[in-house]
Amino acid sequence: MNNKNCAQCKNLKLGGMKNAPLVYCESVNKTVPQLFKGEAFLLWRIPEFCPRTDVVKTKNCTSNISFSEVTLDEMIKNTK
Repeated sequence: MNNKNCAQCKNLKLGGMKNAPLVYCESVNKTVPQLFKGEAFLLWRIPEFCPRTDVVKTKNCTSNISFSEVTLDEMIKNTK
């Protein structure tokens, strides 16, 4: 698992509306830093509110960046 962003975390879930989807952390019910690019979400860091202890959390997006892309189809499949 990539421990520099939320892309592979089991707590990452799809929410929002059909025309404005978003991904959020199911553990704390908060949205994670993201950019939706039409068919995929771009994730780049783990926010400070992450409850996991085995990851490096980042306050801003200027350090410890690791980009991952998660498609909308992947998120739909993982949310079911």
